[in-house]
Order: sequence, then C-alpha cells, then structure tokens
Amino acid sequence: LILRNQTCGAGGSTPVNDVLPFLRIPGNISRAGMGPWDEGSESYQVWRSVAVDKAVELKVCWCDEAPCPFDSYFKVEAMYISVQGPVEKTQVVEYGQPFDLLVEGSGGFKAADRVRMQSADTPCFEENLRV
Repeated sequence: LILRNQTCGAGGSTPVNDVLPFLRIPGNISRAGMGPWDEGSESYQVWRSVAVDKAVELKVCWCDEAPCPFDSYFKVEAMYISVQGPVEKTQVVEYGQPFDLLVEGSGGFKAADRVRMQSADTPCFEENLRV
C-alpha cells in the first residue's frame, strides 16, 4: 500500500517491512509490512481486518516476481482504496474560551458517530484510554 499520488515500483528501494504509520494489521504489533496473507491461492489473496486510521487515498501495488524484498519490485497497480471519514487537521483555540469543533471529510458520516478529545501524543487507535 502506498499513497495514491505515488508511483508503484518507483520507490527508493525501501524495504517492504516499512508500513504506512496509520495502517493497522491484527497481530502485527511491530508494524512490519503487511505480513503473510490470511487466505489465498494462485488467483486471490486476503489480508483480514486491515484498518486505516485516517481518511486517505491509497494505491495497492503488486509484486509478481517473488521474493519481493524492496518497494521497487511492486510495479503493478492492482487497485485503489478510498478511505472515507474525517480529514486530519489542526485547530488552535484559546484556553477556557468556547469554540466550534468542525470535523470535515470525504463522506461516510452518520448521526451516531462520536468524537473523543484526548492528548495529541496518544494514538487514536489506542484502547482503554483514560480521557
């Protein structure tokens, strides 16, 4: 997975273990690459329960010449993923003063959605937070 405005196979020989900082894959605590697929054959592969922690446009690049140790091996554009939701931004407000909280994004908002305010140095996906 790369950002949609990047080119498949045109990387700077980055090891494939580097992963986008907002990508979460179950059981991959070290955040090292996508890891092995959960299910597949010669005609398909599945990585289950992948999560993306922000709205972003992504491109899936494919390597068909295993082993694939570097990003330059992933030359085939396989698909695009549009992750909808709030756009990450910064809002500066004055301490103790009321303010309007505006959340904007590419869609997918529902009346049941909620926001949580927390320390900026805490990852949004961290569980069991005290806020």
